[in-house]
Amino acid sequence: MFPYKLKNGKQTSGSIDEFIAKLNVFLDSEYFNKNNRLQVFLEEALERWALPYIMCVGVIIRKGVPEFDSALVIDVVCWLEKFPNAHNQYKIALQQYSNNSSHRDVADNLRKSLEAFLQEYLDNSANLKNNISRIGEFLKKYEINTHIRNMLISLMNSYMLLNNETAKHNDLTDKRTIEFLLYQTGIFMRFLIELRSGD
Repeated sequence: MFPYKLKNGKQTSGSIDEFIAKLNVFLDSEYFNKNNRLQVFLEEALERWALPYIMCVGVIIRKGVPEFDSALVIDVVCWLEKFPNAHNQYKIALQQYSNNSSHRDVADNLRKSLEAFLQEYLDNSANLKNNISRIGEFLKKYEINTHIRNMLISLMNSYMLLNNETAKHNDLTDKRTIEFLLYQTGIFMRFLIELRSGD
């Protein structure tokens, strides 16, 4: 248990996850967004205290594999600033993931972030299913290897089906599934953003 003081001065205790969830509410406030020194302090404190969390664009999330966190979460969030709808949806998913919200909600918001990303990336308003087939044509234009194109389309279709079967219409997701969906969403977005960055 983790002791901390409430506003009325009384001491209480709870899990570190509960404390981080409360801290994330504060981090989402306008005051925090204007206070850069506070953000630097929190980043340093998390590292100094060796807590299993990292700061990611104003959200404290649980650490996973460091290489994955850097390449598939932190980098992707920063790069998504060029895609505001996807960025907002992805940030909501990260906040929910960090706050131990319903796994179903996290999975659904990861799906929505991918859908919004593809809409902004392809400049259309098509749903996820329709844009997955359009991504195949887009990759062909960039002369991406046929096997890579087929694999990406197959993975995106499986991602959509997994999300529909385990999250959208049921609530069968668990922590391992959520981590898989989080990293997989990052892989899709990173690949496509890097592909276009060569233009």
